[in-house]
Amino acid sequence: MSKSTLFVRLFLGFILTVTGVHTSCPIEITPTSVVVRYGDPVSINCSTSEVLFEGLGWEATESGTGIRKVNHLSWNVERLTDWMVSTSCFINPLLASRFEQCQRSPKITLYTFPEEINITSTSESDVKMKENETYNFICDIQRVAPVQNLTVNWYKGEERIHTDTFNNTNKKPVNPSPVLSYTTTRADNGVTIRCEAHMDLGPEGPQLHVSSQEYHITVYFGPDVQCSSIELRENGTLKDQCSVEGNPTPSVTWLKDGQPTNLNVSLSRENAGIYEIKAEGFSSVNKRVHVHVLYGPELRCESIYTVLEYAPHNITCRVEGYPKPQTTWFRLNEVVELPQTLTRSDAGQYVINASNNHSSVNFTVEIIVSYPPSQITELEDSVVMAGSDFELKCSTTGNPQPKYTWDYYRTTNVMEKYDNGVSILVIGNATAYNMGSYRCYAQNERGNVSKTVRVIVRGVHTSCPIEITPTSVVVRYGDPVSINCSTSEVLFEGLGWEATESGTGIRKVNHLSWNVERLTDWMVSTSCFINPLLASRFEQCQRSPKITLYTFPEEINITSTSDSDIKMKENETYNFICDIQRVAPVQNLTVNWYKGEERIHTDTFNNTNKKPVNPSPVLSYTTTRADNGVTIRCEAHMDLGPEGPQLHVSSQEYHITVYFGPDVQCSSIELRENGTLKDQCSVEGNPTPSVTWLKDGQPTNLNVSLSRENAGIYEIKAEGFSSVNKRVHVHVLYGPELRCESTYTVLEYAPHNITCRVEGYPKPQTTWFRLSEVVELPQTLTKSDAGQYVINASTNQSSVNFTVEIIVSYPPSQITELEDSVVMAGSDFELKCSTTGNPQPKYTWDYYRTTNVMEKYDNGVSILVIGNATAYNMGSYRCYAQNERGNVSKTVRVIVRGAEKECPIEITPDRMLIRYKNTSQSAKCKVTSTDRNVKELYWQDTSGIKIFNESWLIDPHKDWDPRPVCFATFVGIGKCHKHLNITLYKAPDSVFIRPVDYLSSVEESKEFRLQCDIINIAPVQNLTVQWYQENNTFEPPEKAQMKVTGCLPENNTNCNISVIRSLVNVSSIIKISLNKQHRNVQFRCEAKLNLGPDGPPHLMSSPLNLTVGYKPTINITKLPNRVPVFRGYTEDLVCEADGNPSPEIQWISTPETFQMSGKTLTIQGPGIYNCTAINEYGSSFHVVEAVLTEDYLPLIAGFVAVTVVAISVIFLFIYSIYYKNTKMRRYSLKNPKLSTRNSSVAHNGWDLQFPMTKLS
Repeated sequence: MSKSTLFVRLFLGFILTVTGVHTSCPIEITPTSVVVRYGDPVSINCSTSEVLFEGLGWEATESGTGIRKVNHLSWNVERLTDWMVSTSCFINPLLASRFEQCQRSPKITLYTFPEEINITSTSESDVKMKENETYNFICDIQRVAPVQNLTVNWYKGEERIHTDTFNNTNKKPVNPSPVLSYTTTRADNGVTIRCEAHMDLGPEGPQLHVSSQEYHITVYFGPDVQCSSIELRENGTLKDQCSVEGNPTPSVTWLKDGQPTNLNVSLSRENAGIYEIKAEGFSSVNKRVHVHVLYGPELRCESIYTVLEYAPHNITCRVEGYPKPQTTWFRLNEVVELPQTLTRSDAGQYVINASNNHSSVNFTVEIIVSYPPSQITELEDSVVMAGSDFELKCSTTGNPQPKYTWDYYRTTNVMEKYDNGVSILVIGNATAYNMGSYRCYAQNERGNVSKTVRVIVRGVHTSCPIEITPTSVVVRYGDPVSINCSTSEVLFEGLGWEATESGTGIRKVNHLSWNVERLTDWMVSTSCFINPLLASRFEQCQRSPKITLYTFPEEINITSTSDSDIKMKENETYNFICDIQRVAPVQNLTVNWYKGEERIHTDTFNNTNKKPVNPSPVLSYTTTRADNGVTIRCEAHMDLGPEGPQLHVSSQEYHITVYFGPDVQCSSIELRENGTLKDQCSVEGNPTPSVTWLKDGQPTNLNVSLSRENAGIYEIKAEGFSSVNKRVHVHVLYGPELRCESTYTVLEYAPHNITCRVEGYPKPQTTWFRLSEVVELPQTLTKSDAGQYVINASTNQSSVNFTVEIIVSYPPSQITELEDSVVMAGSDFELKCSTTGNPQPKYTWDYYRTTNVMEKYDNGVSILVIGNATAYNMGSYRCYAQNERGNVSKTVRVIVRGAEKECPIEITPDRMLIRYKNTSQSAKCKVTSTDRNVKELYWQDTSGIKIFNESWLIDPHKDWDPRPVCFATFVGIGKCHKHLNITLYKAPDSVFIRPVDYLSSVEESKEFRLQCDIINIAPVQNLTVQWYQENNTFEPPEKAQMKVTGCLPENNTNCNISVIRSLVNVSSIIKISLNKQHRNVQFRCEAKLNLGPDGPPHLMSSPLNLTVGYKPTINITKLPNRVPVFRGYTEDLVCEADGNPSPEIQWISTPETFQMSGKTLTIQGPGIYNCTAINEYGSSFHVVEAVLTEDYLPLIAGFVAVTVVAISVIFLFIYSIYYKNTKMRRYSLKNPKLSTRNSSVAHNGWDLQFPMTKLS
């Protein structure tokens, strides 16, 4: 080390010492952590930058170094093989050091790791394993340490499926054999299992890996037929339709009706049915499979349907297909439901959609709804002006479109027209003839309506003044008729009837009848006229009655293009004729056609001919099977208005027999298991067909219950109007049936094998429920998926539920609630260890066990209850949670405030004071807690040697500095220790005191050194040197320096008094200075070996006498600097001086006229006088100036006396005046009043002013 570096370090040490800074442990270990393979060398360096220290050293279980006075010291081991190795570097301070003895320990990890590992199984390698059986795989790992750093991962192929960790804190090699319990599934066939060992030795060490060989798994299973029913399209094949799984690969044969089936042949709908699959592999399996052939849908409908409003309709479409198609009606692109009875608003175009889950088809139909005319609108009573134009409108709705007719007085200015379904009368230039009633008729084949209104024409002459009664007559052909004509006028020429038959001519009467005994003129017409006079107020006019001549047959007949009551074929059109003879007027005739009691058609006639005609309306009718047995008839109805009769006549009934079929009404049948075929499929026909059912060519008893095995293709043979053979697919409905286990236990995050076999027809829909909500079961489950599930298998026939319990097993989760704690001494607290796992984890604790700690378990949580916390409750607490799936742990620390941390060991005796060369003694180290808390207990000396024994033996001849330490490692607390306080002592042989420079006297205020020598003493650390001056103790101004006599550091001798414990000679040196008061002084030193009451007595040195010398000091109190000399007088100057030895006095003066006697100098006049004192330590002088002075004292004394007398006289005079004015007067206090205080004057309460009256 260079001198400059040494100086810098000394200077820094001095600064730290002065400032009082205590540094942390001033050593540095490099590296602080090492990872060493077993048998490899290791080297760790310990260094310090301190200057003031005794030395560095390594304490170690192997290759300790002892203490050395160096700044760098390495701990080296050529081949490290001690699994329990520990080492620490310590530094010992000097007295002047600002740190205490301390140590630092590196972290040493000694490891070994195998080059190979092996995997074995409870099953022989690479042989048969059965599906769903559990096998144990063992990973054989030899000689590994430290095992807590080991992780074993299990792999299936490249997928990690499990991890094992180890909590064993043993540092020595172990042979772990982790076991993987594995349940095989068919998916595992052909995979490999291996284990990998991984050792994580942190950033300082290597990451070690080794993998076992691969264990090949062969899983045997099956055969397993993966279907119970198959759906395939028509013309599809059975090839690849139903997989059969198994290992070894099974051989598969398909049978239909006991015969092998070619899987490559296309299937039609007739080939559906029950097939049998035979599979041979690891075992043999026979299974029935229902094959459904999908086809359609197919729609058969009429393109137009005509129906009667509010009457039940027969709109039907035949739909075929499998699965059974869903039929939907659309109108204007919206789904509709076709009601049983239709109204006019339902008429229009519809699209029928038939669909299943394979295809769909559309068909467009037109629905026509026929209905009679509605009530007439727009036709109302009218009032118009003469000469104006106006219209009468007659409007109604009906289907077919109604036809209109009018009844009114026809004139040339009235015109009929038709516009967009409305009949209009257009009247131009209205006259009186346009006044009257107007009646509109609306009629179609479904019915008729009418409405009458009146028209009034304002501003015309009085109407024709005649009245005809009745105005309208209805007369049967050949019957008589009489019509009266009358007037109330007076001024008229006469009345008359003009007629095609029986006219009367003019007569001057007010009443005139037109009579015909037998009316036979089909074109008859008549009118009553009146001729006015010149004075009349009317013109010639006439009125005509309405005469309706009619004839109506008593019977009518119905005929057909087919012979009556013989065969009519379904869906053929036939004409029915209603033969009506001699009817008039035909426009009043309506012919209604009836099927049974249902009116199906109406015929009306627009012929205006009034003569009889022979109408023969024709009904074209297409027969359906629904018409079989019904009757057709026609009814003639003549409506002759309110004046005439309502005439009816009906034809005979025409009986219809419709021959059809046989028609098999089904192509497939669905019936429940144990049901029969009876009444399952109707066969319609006329005549009633005979029906035979065949299965596999053999007649079938329809009353026999069917099972699921009886499903398949049946043939129906029907004989009737014709012969029909039809294949029908019979589906037997059963189930659903669920086959599940009640409880499933699966591993979290691993693929599960939860399967339920579901059978039934139709194929059931399986739904999983949890808490009444639909769920999808994931492929891998987590802990949140555990619980109770309800599996629902349902078809459109029924449903079944099955409750299963899913248990998800998973390793314990990370521990929660357990945290570091800081508590107060004496308080109560709890540590909670909580985790979740399935099965429920079991808890164990590692901690220092005391009587105030209780373990309890509450609802899955392990709790440590600590009452009245003490220092022994400080330390680490580690909680372990473990189940069959894994384990976790967590460590926390507890700090107890207000409690000193204690090491629970006791050394007896705790202090040993042993006299040098006395008898041997021993000490015992025991733990104060139960052995359950103790991991190890041993003694260790300064060399690092461990003694695994309770006792420590001391040799009183040489064990000066063993410094034994009792170490104990406890659960929770860790490693702690206590030092055995051993003092091997020897009282000093003698104690001497002397000046360092061997002086007999010393100079005042000059520092000198005293040395106290203590001979042959130990231990010097307990030595105290007490100094005495005379008989009193004193503390030197500076701390005494104590050193070992004769110690030479350059000879590698340890000269540090704080370290040396063996016999030494010690010198204690103090620095002091004395003054003149210590003219003759005595010193002694006493050696005290401070070892308590059992220690040796103190030893005092002989006294050391010293004389203190000092230079002279003149007493100037007796010799001032200036001295007056009165003229004519002498003055003595005394020069006294203090010094040791006594000084010599010398006077020097100017002038030199003086008289000296020893120390006294007598002078008579002014001058300068020098006194000098001299001894061996120096000299001093004092100069005195003598000044000549006159004597004025008598004159001053006289003046003072005169002044005193004058002052006394003046005082007496003043006092006499005061006494006379204040003490000798009289006053009256009668009726005194207090005077007001002066606000500017302060008063004290005693100075009240009373008004007084002076008496004298």
